[in-house]
Amino acid sequence: MRKLIAAGVLCILFGFFSTGNCSVDDLLLTEGEAEILETKKYFQLVEKIEKNPSYVQVERWFDFQKLDHFNPSDSRTFRQRYWTMDLYWDRERGPVLFWLCGEYTCPGIRKTRLFPVLLAQRFNALIIVLEHRYYGASQPFEDWSLPNLKWLTVQQALDDTAYFVNFIKTNDEFHVGNDRPWIVIGGSYPGAMSAWYRYKYPHLTIGSLASSAVINAIADFTAFDEQIYYSTRISNLDCTTTIQNFTNDLDAIFANDTDKSQQIKASFGAEKLTDDEFFFYIADVFVETVQYGGRIALCNKITRKSFDSLLQLVKEIANSSNVFPPDYGSYYLSNTTYDIDKNGRQWTYQYCSQMGWFQTPSKDPNLRMRSTRLSLNFYKKFCQDTFGEPVWPDVDYFNNQFGGLDMVVDNVIFSNGDEDPWRHASLNVSKNAYHMDALLITCDDCAHCVDLNTPTKQDSRPLHNARIKILKTFAKWLSQYLSLIHI
Repeated sequence: MRKLIAAGVLCILFGFFSTGNCSVDDLLLTEGEAEILETKKYFQLVEKIEKNPSYVQVERWFDFQKLDHFNPSDSRTFRQRYWTMDLYWDRERGPVLFWLCGEYTCPGIRKTRLFPVLLAQRFNALIIVLEHRYYGASQPFEDWSLPNLKWLTVQQALDDTAYFVNFIKTNDEFHVGNDRPWIVIGGSYPGAMSAWYRYKYPHLTIGSLASSAVINAIADFTAFDEQIYYSTRISNLDCTTTIQNFTNDLDAIFANDTDKSQQIKASFGAEKLTDDEFFFYIADVFVETVQYGGRIALCNKITRKSFDSLLQLVKEIANSSNVFPPDYGSYYLSNTTYDIDKNGRQWTYQYCSQMGWFQTPSKDPNLRMRSTRLSLNFYKKFCQDTFGEPVWPDVDYFNNQFGGLDMVVDNVIFSNGDEDPWRHASLNVSKNAYHMDALLITCDDCAHCVDLNTPTKQDSRPLHNARIKILKTFAKWLSQYLSLIHI
């Protein structure tokens, strides 16, 4: 019987006895006993976070991030923002959890997403959070004119992360050095970035947690629309048909009654949107609610309501979900003026130029949850109207660069909520031969990046089990790495 398991190796090599994360008894556990102990420790940490969710992070700046990593003759740089949280860090041996931000103004660690903080407590880790180029305060230029967006690519952003890590390793303030293990974490697009980072820079990280990681570029993304059908069906068919009938009725009004259709747009403050863009906006009111774990509340609110009642409810849901018309209108997105709180133009450029993910209606009318107006032709015009010239992705080229769903790289966890429409651009089946673990978390309202959310005792058992599996996998990666280098 094996007595020395991953937890014990971590105790020996990591010096965890003094931190309270291990005891001498951990060295004498069978694997089954170790799993019970890991589960117990997880719930202890959940209780600790519930009682005291506070943390202190420090905002910092990397002053010399390269603008162009692929042109040695271009010496231009920009300031990139990052945060550190060292409350639980063992400065002598502790690992680094490298948290990637994405297509938004990065707040550092979010109060609503404290699972990485739980991981930091468990492994006495330093957390470093990096803001993505062109978002928030990490701006290479003073405006977002199309020529200035040339360097907003996945490839440049990935090289930012590698260049930044080398800066941290050589910075005397942190004393991280070259042998400290790093694990990269991200959710959604940053989840894909974390997987691609592990794929491209395996020497800089021992593993990746890729939550809701959209690693597969897709142009005609009908599966996204169909998942909204399947997710709402979990509540009841009435919920699904309510959305379908509302969309069809709205389509009929816009096809036959110009005055009423413009009145409806004006009631949403969407006068500047084209009619087709308005349907893009309306579809996302339902999508965003389901995508972020609000399916039950949505269906309870809208089922069997009249069209006029639904129209008012959709306005209320849009406002409460922060779904606003300017994020869906080329009139607004063509504005090149920098604003630290605006991210729509940059993100639109990224998906129009590289990844696609154009959410088109299902080819099956029974599964269709959005207007047929939202075809690929709509998105081609939308991208062109936003940037003033044709901008369109070559998704086959992109997937050849990063592997898409055929990616082969070890030590990556792909976690997805089963109600999340984005999971159809992620890995849902494990590739055990390559240590690529897919965790499909099945529970009510388990949706986008659900595992990263702040844990509570009230979370579903499948969600707790997924997080415990992540903890165990991190422990395995760390013990394997530390055993090799004898830190």
